[in-house]
Amino acid sequence: MTSRVKQILAHVSGSKDELPRTKMSDPSIQVWQSVPLAPPDSIFKLTASYKADTDPQKVNLGVGAYRDDDNKPWILPSIKEANKRLLSDESVDHEYLPILGLPEYTAAAARLMLSSDSPAIKEGRAVSVQTISGTGANHLGALFLSKFYQWNGPPKVYLSNPTWANHHQILKNVGIEPVEYPYYDPKTIGLDFAGMKESINTAVPRSVFLLHACAHNPTGVDPTPDQWAELADLFIEKGHYAFFDCAYQGFASGDLGKDAGAVRYFESRGVPMLVCQSFAKNAGLYGERVGALHVLTSTKDEADRVRSQLSILQRSEISNPPAYGARLIALLLNDEQLFEQWKEDIKTMAFRIIDMRKQLHHILTNELQTPGNWDHIISQIGMFSFTGISPAQANAIIEKAHVYMTGNGRISMAGLNSKNIRYFAESLDKAVRGSGKEKAAIEEEDEILQAVILADSFNSRFGPLTMELPRCLLPVCNTPLLDWTFEALASAGVQQVYVFCSSHAGLIRQAINDSPWSRPASGLRIIPITSREARSVGDALREIDTKQIIASDFVLVSGDIVSNIRIDEVVKEHRERRKISKDAIMTTVVREIGSRDRPQSGGDATVIVMDAETSQCVHYEYIPHGKTDFDLPGEVIAKHRDLDVRIDLLDCGIDICSPDVPALFSENFDYQDLRKDFVRGVLTSDLLSKTIHCYVATRGYAARVKNTKSYAAISKDIITRRTFPLVPDDNHLGGDRYDQRRGYVYVSKNRVSLSRTCVIGNHTIIGAECEVMNDVHISSSVLGKRCEIGNRTTIRNSFIWDKTRIGADCIIEDSIIGAHVRILDGSVIRRGCLVGQNVTLGPNATLDKFQRVSRHPPANDEDEDEDEDEEEELDRKEDEERDDDDDGTDEDKSVIMSVTGTESSAVSVEPNLASVLGQLAKAYLWPAEPPEGAEGETEDIESPLNIRLGRIGDHGSDVEYEESDVSDLDTVGSSPLGSPLSASSATSAGLINNIPTISLDSSADFLSECRQSLDRAYQEGHSIDNAAIELKTLRMASNVPLKRVAESIVGFLVGKIELVDAPAAQRVKVNAVVSRWGPLLTSIGWDDAAETISLLQRYCALNIKYQKIFGLVLASFYNDDIVEFDDIKSWYGRNLALKKQGLDDQDPIGATLEDTMQQAMRLIQQIHSLEQEDDDDDDESDEEEEEAKPQPSARTAPPPASRPKADSDDDSDGEGATAPVISRSTAGDEDEDDEGEATETEDEK
Repeated sequence: MTSRVKQILAHVSGSKDELPRTKMSDPSIQVWQSVPLAPPDSIFKLTASYKADTDPQKVNLGVGAYRDDDNKPWILPSIKEANKRLLSDESVDHEYLPILGLPEYTAAAARLMLSSDSPAIKEGRAVSVQTISGTGANHLGALFLSKFYQWNGPPKVYLSNPTWANHHQILKNVGIEPVEYPYYDPKTIGLDFAGMKESINTAVPRSVFLLHACAHNPTGVDPTPDQWAELADLFIEKGHYAFFDCAYQGFASGDLGKDAGAVRYFESRGVPMLVCQSFAKNAGLYGERVGALHVLTSTKDEADRVRSQLSILQRSEISNPPAYGARLIALLLNDEQLFEQWKEDIKTMAFRIIDMRKQLHHILTNELQTPGNWDHIISQIGMFSFTGISPAQANAIIEKAHVYMTGNGRISMAGLNSKNIRYFAESLDKAVRGSGKEKAAIEEEDEILQAVILADSFNSRFGPLTMELPRCLLPVCNTPLLDWTFEALASAGVQQVYVFCSSHAGLIRQAINDSPWSRPASGLRIIPITSREARSVGDALREIDTKQIIASDFVLVSGDIVSNIRIDEVVKEHRERRKISKDAIMTTVVREIGSRDRPQSGGDATVIVMDAETSQCVHYEYIPHGKTDFDLPGEVIAKHRDLDVRIDLLDCGIDICSPDVPALFSENFDYQDLRKDFVRGVLTSDLLSKTIHCYVATRGYAARVKNTKSYAAISKDIITRRTFPLVPDDNHLGGDRYDQRRGYVYVSKNRVSLSRTCVIGNHTIIGAECEVMNDVHISSSVLGKRCEIGNRTTIRNSFIWDKTRIGADCIIEDSIIGAHVRILDGSVIRRGCLVGQNVTLGPNATLDKFQRVSRHPPANDEDEDEDEDEEEELDRKEDEERDDDDDGTDEDKSVIMSVTGTESSAVSVEPNLASVLGQLAKAYLWPAEPPEGAEGETEDIESPLNIRLGRIGDHGSDVEYEESDVSDLDTVGSSPLGSPLSASSATSAGLINNIPTISLDSSADFLSECRQSLDRAYQEGHSIDNAAIELKTLRMASNVPLKRVAESIVGFLVGKIELVDAPAAQRVKVNAVVSRWGPLLTSIGWDDAAETISLLQRYCALNIKYQKIFGLVLASFYNDDIVEFDDIKSWYGRNLALKKQGLDDQDPIGATLEDTMQQAMRLIQQIHSLEQEDDDDDDESDEEEEEAKPQPSARTAPPPASRPKADSDDDSDGEGATAPVISRSTAGDEDEDDEGEATETEDEK
């Protein structure tokens, strides 16, 4: 029994690693909180709408099920007879079938599909499995390919465009990317044979193509025999694999052999293939789910191996297939009389459908003379027909005629009969002819949706990483940012995309050509626009206006967004608004900040004031750090009765614009920035009379990678699946395939080598072909492709790009390391560092916090540097390739330089920096960003302070704010932030002018309000999410660093612990509070665990009564995953370093701090001891199973159920501080020594 459960779980997880265990000590945990609501199946939703419709003339042409001329389900006479015989056979029992199905059924089904003369059958090379109808055959075939096919690159299966909708989900569920190939030509309403051949010919060798054997679903368009022969030639030439889906054998033409012609021809030519077979349609057994999978192999030995693996897969999924339907079909196929009767029944169904085609064609063409050519009705074959009408016409037929069909115009010919065919033909005729309004709706529906992507950021926040790569091509979770943007637009139905680029235009064009989005099947037509003169968003939009390429409303985005928001809904709302007022020129997408949002940085703090009824934006203002109020012109209140003042909205960087927007930029050359200049200019202009509206997204995710801090935050959001379905393990945009493991760990399935002694912590991605050596610790980080990490190296909260090699004994924290970088042994990269591409550092390099390093010297102006000629780029790449060939051991070739001064000043070089960059370094050290003493407008998004606060690893804890000046009194009144602001009583200018300034609360009051909020949450039992939302709102209102919030939470948490004398009871008190309120720290977006320990230490040291429970609280933090063991060791090591330097001697509470350090040391020793015991146990187990497991996998960070854990039941000895006692959790540790018997029956379960 246990082996059976293990087999099922291992199969579902796709991994042989230890099964994930979840600790659910808190019953209030919402396990399925992050599960998104899936849309209903379109076909079944259509059927439900049909059943609910009370119109007597309603017609259902949606579901693919046969109906007779009375619109009734038809039980085939041959099936009736087979059923009668089956029920009267007393030898029939209800025992299990064999795993692969009823032998007499599978053998007969194979002969029906391949013919009795099939060489594969005669030579024992055909493997047949009974499946749950055709869907089960498709799933089992795809699952088998995903595990055993020798893919030439990432697993992909090419699907016809269009195809049966379920094909896409079946493939995705087994980790295969569905890729479309051209099939249907809407212009001819026929086969796009040239496009199909081109796709087959250009696909990489050994690609897999799914082919509809006959009666293509949904188009009814099939290749001719000659065209099938051409396709077979291409398959043989390219070595492709054919994945046949045959759901309509005999149902299409009435001839079983003819409908299997393509499959039999491919077999005769020796094309490798599998075939999915269904008896739902041709036998009318829709609910019995009778199907088969046939895999053709090269040899009998190969067939035996394939059969064995299919048996394992089948066993772990359905155990045994159902018997009843298989016995019916076995009788039908093996009894000559029944078989002949069945062939007549098939002809009855097929010929009635063919007759319906002829009648419909005659009525439309000869009687109604409906506009257009309707010959495709009779040239198509099978149950379905693509009418060729538009979605708007199909919708009109559904709404006005009560005729139900799919939105793409597909109809089921089986739903037509002699009683409703004329009614349908007349309804179709009316829709095609249409009234003036209907035609306008059709034209609007067919209007191409365009988008403009601004590939340039027009700032240098990512330097030096953007010296050789534009921001839009920076990898986020191992996928270029531009591909994330394409995904957001494609899901919104955008068809035409203009990519505006000035810097690195050649690289962007090449990336577009290499991207899967540039393929015809993607549905996107991508057109790059190059300009060397553009230096701002305004310049770009003026050039767009000059080219006159925008035909109607369009989507405007930056090339650095990650979004799963339904942009198509925003477009629809914008267009509806434009019908009422042409002055509504822009709709801006903003998103409510939720409890799971990470803290925003830099210029993300904004106040948006909207009309409460219309969502018209009447005021948009960026709030700089340290400012606590804003001014709202009095006339705004006079014009709008109810206002929403929102400080809880995040600007997503997505705008729906009318063609007026580029034109207005052309009229005003002062417009440079989209928000600061254009939006503010439109809102404050008395002459333009244009309006801007906001679309407030309450669900979904969208954010811009505006700086390195948001780069890290968005990467972690992707890793923690906030962006679902855009997640690493589900159809990853970068083309790689990942296994998801516990703790949001994703490891590529492509040749990753992990030492058994390395530890992969939570929130980590390991890219393809990476090699991680012994005793490496990686947590909250992303490794690109082909990275090498040396022994005993630690990487935390960092992002390592492709083909980077890091030596032994290195430490990298909170930094971004570019591609092709070499970091030699013993180097330390402190938080906030950026290391450009092709840099070599070390050995024993030490980069201090926030230092930047590049391979080449920065130019005076980075934007100009990014605009270098293509020839210069090529020269540089050649130099880099030569550098990559060097082994780095020639000291004379090293480049150790520091660039001093600002970027706008002349460059000078200091050659003596070996202690910083290492003796063998090839690197330039950049000046500090922003330079010391730099000044700038505090309200400028690009001010030095905002640039500073937008850096990765910068928590802003040392920023000092000046008290804001009081604004002018010509402003509006105050209101609770986030609530409507009523101005109905403000009827005179004098009254309005006497209303005080809206204030965002003084930062001095923050701690008091924070304490009140936490006390209220504690007393009223608020959820963690609600408490976090209130704290985030307070923080944004007060513009204080996130550390202040974390500090308040730590103090609140410790202060709620009741102090008792008994050590065991004290542990219970501590664990109860920490378990309930500890998650609040991560919910506000605080992720500096080491700093959390420092805050805890400081609070316990300053509040002497809590000094003795410091160790207990720290142990509870560890048990509840608030801090990791690495965090504790990092904090402890940092404090030891301060002690050695004598810095803590000056601290008035130094003695108390020393006591907390001793408590922490005891905790570290206990955890280390138990982890060593775990390792020893693993060693013993590994020695026993060494032969069975030749390549052990790396350990991930201990999950809650298996890590060393604080034991609340043990007493501790000694006086003074209460020592935490650590013990291993035994949950799930017992070995299952009973593997079960192979002959175990289902009854025994």
